[in-house]
Amino acid sequence: MHGWLLLLVFFLSGCTYTFLPLEPERVPFPARPSLTGTLTEREKTVLAQLEVRRMPKPGYIEVRWYLEETVLAERSLWAEGPRKFRFELPRPQEGYYRLIVLLENAPLLQLDLGTPSLPSPPPPPEESAGL
Repeated sequence: MHGWLLLLVFFLSGCTYTFLPLEPERVPFPARPSLTGTLTEREKTVLAQLEVRRMPKPGYIEVRWYLEETVLAERSLWAEGPRKFRFELPRPQEGYYRLIVLLENAPLLQLDLGTPSLPSPPPPPEESAGL
C-alpha cells in the first residue's frame, strides 16, 4: 500500500499545478481610476468635458493643454468620486492640440484635436549601378 502511495506522490509532483490548497484564494481586483472625455471645437476656444467614473481615493486631476509641444494652459481639478467637469480652453490658431489628463503624475487620458504635423518620409535609397 505504501508503494502505491509513494508512486502516486511521485507522479503528482511532476504536474505543473501541484499546490495546496488546489484552488488558490481569490485576490480582489485593484480599484483603478476611470475617466472619459470629449473635446468640442468652437471659434477661438475648445470645450472640454471630462467625466470621472471611478476614483479610488480623493485627489487632484492635472489637466495640461498643448499646441504641438507648447503648453497653453494647466489646471488642477479636485475629485473625490464620480463627477463631471466642463471648461473652456484657448485655441488661438489652427494646429494640433492635445489635452493630457494626469493623476499622481501618471498619464491617464489623452484627447487630440487636429492633425499632427509629421516629418516627410526619407527618400528611398539609391541603387548602385555597379553592383
